[in-house]
Amino acid sequence: MKLNTHTDKAATSRRKNSAGGERGAALAMAMIIMVLIGVVAMTVLSVVSKEARISGSDLQRTQTCYVAAAKLENMTSDFSALFSRTTNPSTSQLNTIRDTDPAGLTAEGFSFPTPILSLDTVRLAELRVRAGIPTSSTALPRTTIPSGPFTGLSASVAPYKMSSTAQAGVTNVQCKLERSINNYLIPLFQFGMFSDKDIELHPGPAFTFNGRVHANGNIYVNGNVTFLDKVTTANELVRDVLRNGSVRTGSTVLMTVSGINVNIADGSVNNGPKLPGAASGQRGYHPDSPDGTANTSWESTSVAAPVSGTPNRFGGQLLTRTTGASQLLLPLQLGGNPTR
Repeated sequence: MKLNTHTDKAATSRRKNSAGGERGAALAMAMIIMVLIGVVAMTVLSVVSKEARISGSDLQRTQTCYVAAAKLENMTSDFSALFSRTTNPSTSQLNTIRDTDPAGLTAEGFSFPTPILSLDTVRLAELRVRAGIPTSSTALPRTTIPSGPFTGLSASVAPYKMSSTAQAGVTNVQCKLERSINNYLIPLFQFGMFSDKDIELHPGPAFTFNGRVHANGNIYVNGNVTFLDKVTTANELVRDVLRNGSVRTGSTVLMTVSGINVNIADGSVNNGPKLPGAASGQRGYHPDSPDGTANTSWESTSVAAPVSGTPNRFGGQLLTRTTGASQLLLPLQLGGNPTR
């Protein structure tokens, strides 16, 4: 009996020692796991913080570049408006445009250090050399307009450079954008027909015209007319009515584009160019003209490539206000002076 009792106590002691060892191992394992979890958490937190800083920095750069673009567009708009008053702007006029910052953006803490708006003398010298003009000359080089509504016309060119740098608040985040602008002076003699106001074609017999046509007003077409060259109007092409509101009587108006005779079946407006609700300066403000509505398909159809037998596809050879044509002002008209 004593031997049995001794044996039971030893077994109990071993069981107790074994349970204590298991508890110690579990505590150590739990602490290791907690350390590992802490390391993972700290790593994730570090990555998230870094990504947040990168994202915030990227957002700040993106906003700053948009602000620089806004300044650039503001200068471009004012620069274009300046040439409606003069063909030879002074340095002070250019500096006024350069130094006028968008008020809404400066109020939000953006600044615009060292903007640039000036004649690009480097490019001008290169163009003079290319044109064979002596470097001592002040003459503007002549060139052929490469794109836009007046493509192919010969013009004198004055290159300008424009730069906008935006800075966000007191940070070092900056964005700089640059733009090159060519100002073209187009000699008038290249047009077969040019009018500062409306042009109305009302021939008796069939009439074919092989020169370029431009109107700062509207163009009314009537009778049997065929255009062989480019036609541009700063406003509308009217086919349905005459300028006095009478219904047209002609049978066919054509434009020859790449050897294809394209029928001018519709104008940029239905009936007259006076559009409902138009205010001064807006499209359709022609108080003394016939009433009409906008031709909603003109913008997409009229610039499409010509197809034989399909009307109103002129491939850019007939342009109106909504498809890219603009006014051409004579020097004597600048500053709001009327033509004589």
